[in-house]
Amino acid sequence: MSTSPIGPAEPGGDPAGLPPALRFLAEGSLTGREILARDWSGTALGPPAAWPVSLRTTLATMLACPSAMFLAWGPDLLSFYNDAYRPILGDRLGRALGARFPDLWADVWADVGPLCAGALAGRPIAVTDLPLTMHRHGAPEETWWSFTYSPVRDDAGAIAGMICTTAETTAHVLAERRRRASDQRLELALSAGNGIGTWDWDIPNDRVTADARFARLYGVDPEKAARGAPIAEFFAGIHPEDTPRLQAAIAAVMRTGGDFAAEYRLLRADAPPGEAVRWVMAQGHCILDPDGRPARFPGATFDITERRLAAEALAASEARLRNAAAELRVVADILPILVAVVGPDYRYGFANAAYRTWHGVDPAWMIGRTVEEVIGPQAFAATRARIDRALAGTEVEFETTLPHVDGRERIGAVRFRPRRAPDGMVEGIHVFVQDVTERRSVEAALTREVEARTRERDRLWETTSDLMGTLGGDGYLKSVNPAWTRMLGWSAEALLASPFSIASIRPTTRR
Repeated sequence: MSTSPIGPAEPGGDPAGLPPALRFLAEGSLTGREILARDWSGTALGPPAAWPVSLRTTLATMLACPSAMFLAWGPDLLSFYNDAYRPILGDRLGRALGARFPDLWADVWADVGPLCAGALAGRPIAVTDLPLTMHRHGAPEETWWSFTYSPVRDDAGAIAGMICTTAETTAHVLAERRRRASDQRLELALSAGNGIGTWDWDIPNDRVTADARFARLYGVDPEKAARGAPIAEFFAGIHPEDTPRLQAAIAAVMRTGGDFAAEYRLLRADAPPGEAVRWVMAQGHCILDPDGRPARFPGATFDITERRLAAEALAASEARLRNAAAELRVVADILPILVAVVGPDYRYGFANAAYRTWHGVDPAWMIGRTVEEVIGPQAFAATRARIDRALAGTEVEFETTLPHVDGRERIGAVRFRPRRAPDGMVEGIHVFVQDVTERRSVEAALTREVEARTRERDRLWETTSDLMGTLGGDGYLKSVNPAWTRMLGWSAEALLASPFSIASIRPTTRR
């Protein structure tokens, strides 16, 4: 059994003598227990008991999150992750914990390294459907990912690492590709008139004549279909779950005449496995006789199986993506900074929970409302030109005063990042605002204190009767205070012109 400097990792329980500050590592998370069990003495971090509060707090939040998260900490960018991230690691899992981020993900570092560098420089990063060729299971794999990189800070407030929240979107991207390809193929077929099969139903005589393609699709002998067969023989090939709905739609159009369109499934007993069910789209027109009775019903049927399967896969993928988006919102709502998406019409498309704390408004209320409505006309007028620069494609950073729900203005460090569509066009901006009011207040107080001490030092230099000066490495004085002249009669020029010697300094007349 591997051990940590705290004690042996006991399956299902806390390590012996586990301090309360590290108890979260043993509570409910497999990765947390592995962190405890690992020997960290050979790393720059040292044993977990000595880790900074900021690292322990970030780990506690990450390990409790249901979304996949990854943390790179310290100068070596040592790797941490939560249980939801483990499947992403694939074959890397056994060597991932504590590994250097660039080494762990060397195969995609050319793509994610610059993004990581941006986060470590203090710039939050948000990426949608980024293509990455990964080697998770011993072979190249084309994947797509949506993720955020955010800087994390140590106990002193300095950036100490980067935290990532991620969701794989490969299934969604591929399903969308298949759907688009299927739609294009269907459109080409419809445009060219390439129907899978055509029919003409003589309603009074209940005789359907159809071409060979239509007959084979419905499981009817082509020669019989060419001569004409009762419609019941064609209905026998329709999926029983769809038959009542289709019969009702046909009956409705036969009462009024006009156009008919329906989508339904066909069952083919002679088809290979996996092809027994086919989706078709039927389009026709019911013609009434002079007395208003249905007379003829010609039409065509198109095979839309691939399109329907692609649409179903896309719907399932979108459902998973919505779940992932909901989990990403949980993470965004934990962050103490304002995070939002604003469109080219200045309206919010997304806002995290921090807006409730800052502006006193429900983030859901903000969706669809303008920036001016949320922050007020004065603040919007002062910010609008910068928003326009970001909408034009330039990243913008600045500090400004913004209204706060408590009635006091706050200083916000604002970053506007262009939000680009897959074709590179700017379709809005990402907004990140951090409250730096307290930091700027402390900095201003420190500046005033330094200035006061500098003035006091200068006053003492000028007024003291003590002899003061600065001596260079070459033995010459570089500066002297006025006391040399007042007390000994030496001029500054004379003192600086000759090598300094205590023995040579005695009162003299001014010179």
